[in-house]
Amino acid sequence: MLIRPDQQQCDPPLGGGGAQHLQRLLVLAPIMALLAVMGWTASTGIPDSLSSYHGGQYRDLFVGGLIGTAVALLGYWGVTPIEDYTLNVAGFYATIVALVPNDIAAQIGEMATSGQTSPRDVVRVILGGALVTVAAFVFVDYTRSGWSMGWLAKGPGLLRNLTLTSLAVLAAYAVWLAVNVVNPATTFAWVHTPAAVLLFIHLGIAVAAQGWQWMPQAIEPSPARRRLYRAVVVGMLAAPVVVWLLLGLWLELPQAVLVLEVIEVLLFAVFWISEIGRFWKVPNT
Repeated sequence: MLIRPDQQQCDPPLGGGGAQHLQRLLVLAPIMALLAVMGWTASTGIPDSLSSYHGGQYRDLFVGGLIGTAVALLGYWGVTPIEDYTLNVAGFYATIVALVPNDIAAQIGEMATSGQTSPRDVVRVILGGALVTVAAFVFVDYTRSGWSMGWLAKGPGLLRNLTLTSLAVLAAYAVWLAVNVVNPATTFAWVHTPAAVLLFIHLGIAVAAQGWQWMPQAIEPSPARRRLYRAVVVGMLAAPVVVWLLLGLWLELPQAVLVLEVIEVLLFAVFWISEIGRFWKVPNT
């Protein structure tokens, strides 16, 4: 949920009881995806990545957990405008990850060969709806919230650079989606993977916004929490390099991507559970 640019932090903190419930939902929703992971692993073995759970009998549970996470990210009222913005954008990318399978190109090819109806039109509708939603989101931000994205883009150096870079990447990705929507022969290659990468990047920025005092807030994290959040950010940045070098290149583990995704999810979960604890006793309004 967007914060007006004249608000340096939520008023009341965390946006009241509704936002607190969304904050807790953001922990509960991924449990559905985790159940899918456990079920798949027990029945078919360990896949190469979390996105592989798009297939099989647990697909609905996995996608449902991702959609629940995306809704919570989009609806949650961030503690500061930069956290609010990055979580909103992460929610958009999470929607794409949930609804566009990582192997969609292979599925289109297989169905074309067998004469079955291609999922191309379904994915085209999904991506078209996502683009319309983003356009509506920007319109509401501009007309009702005082253009908070523009305010962040004109803020202090670090906030400005992060926001401008994020908006530029989001715009480029939206153009890429539009190209896939109008291209009749598209296989939607490189739609899922960039969204997954950008999702984790924006989650990391949200954590960094609390690890370092980028903006004032009504209830500041304690020094111990800030140190914890900084450690989480360092871990989220170091994990891709360590996993790639150790598991990918050296051990050549097929599940290296899966290990990396699990590490990133767990690190963000540490941050989010800590935030739930920080606001647990804030009165509902």
